Amino acid sequence: MKKILVSALFVLFSLTALCQEPPVVEPQIDSLEQHEAVRVAPKFMRGGSERFSNWVARHLVYPKDAKDKRIEGIVYLSFTVDVDGSVKDVQVVKGVCESLDAEAVRVVSSSPKWECGTIDGKPVAVTYTHPIYFLLTR
Repeated sequence: MKKILVSALFVLFSLTALCQEPPVVEPQIDSLEQHEAVRVAPKFMRGGSERFSNWVARHLVYPKDAKDKRIEGIVYLSFTVDVDGSVKDVQVVKGVCESLDAEAVRVVSSSPKWECGTIDGKPVAVTYTHPIYFLLTR
């Protein structure tokens, strides 16, 4: 009885193995053929967002009405660094008050040209959202 049971199990496992689909073999690609897009972010005066923030802070003029009312806050702007390095499409994403928003847009719009971003060595436009801080000294 034991021999029949063992023989039956052997036949069952053999049939199961035959019914399975053959394993899929992925083609091997030479590592030299594989690559990811090389992305380089735009640079502001050979620096990053910290250098841009410092430039903005030096060029901001605190609006008199906001200063008199002691209004402070962060204006969030969206803008695009175009393929020629110019800043365009400056828009307020989240504002504080009309005069602070307008001053933030004015300063960012007057930004010097950036080094444009690239993907695989080709220039691309890159859109940023950047905070502009308005803080009064105490």
